[in-house]
Amino acid sequence: MVFHTIWEWLRLCRQDHQWTAVIVDEGQRVLYQPILGSSVVDLASTTRTWNGILYFATNTPDPLWTTPAGAGLWVTTPLKAFLKMERSRAEAAAKALNMPSTVTDGIIRMPEHIMMARFWQDEWVTVRAEVPPKEERPNKRGDSFAGSSLGTFRKTAIRDYSVRIRSTRRYQR
Repeated sequence: MVFHTIWEWLRLCRQDHQWTAVIVDEGQRVLYQPILGSSVVDLASTTRTWNGILYFATNTPDPLWTTPAGAGLWVTTPLKAFLKMERSRAEAAAKALNMPSTVTDGIIRMPEHIMMARFWQDEWVTVRAEVPPKEERPNKRGDSFAGSSLGTFRKTAIRDYSVRIRSTRRYQR
């Protein structure tokens, strides 16, 4: 029922020539399920084709390269973003993805609201999410953007904030 609703929403947005965003949180749970996992891969590809974006969030990134659905999602996604990770997870990602050591170290030591983005050609960039001061206001739970967790930001970013991503550093192999 959820996927039926999402697909219908995408069709309506496409008919109205509007962009849309689909958010999949706790994505690692979806990737291990054959039907749901392949559905998310189809959804990501179609959403991008139809002028949209799929945000796929996971606490454990290894299913992105250890499951068939994750591998399909990984190879067809032009932009990947990593937030701060525990050393063991960052090192596992580095091994699987052949990351430069400077990128791995950056992922382990990153402060809040900074992320490491990876583009098609294995280009890594440190980026920061910036919220205009007039929009930095408490949300319904009382968390301001500056003090909120990414979960709070992720749930409210599309409607409540005009977020500008600024590149801060590029990494070369």
